[in-house]
Amino acid sequence: MAIMLLAGIVLSVWVGYLDVVLLPLSVFFTALFLYVLWNKGSSKENDHDKRNYS
Repeated sequence: MAIMLLAGIVLSVWVGYLDVVLLPLSVFFTALFLYVLWNKGSSKENDHDKRNYS
């Protein structure tokens, strides 16, 4: 019973630190997603570099 209590305490402390990791990661991947969307429209300027082999 004491091991289960200790595991619950350790798990609750570990879950508390997930905010420190997950919030910056979510901000980073949201910024990356917006960067890709922003640059998707400008990729048409570089179409002359693509070769048509058909």
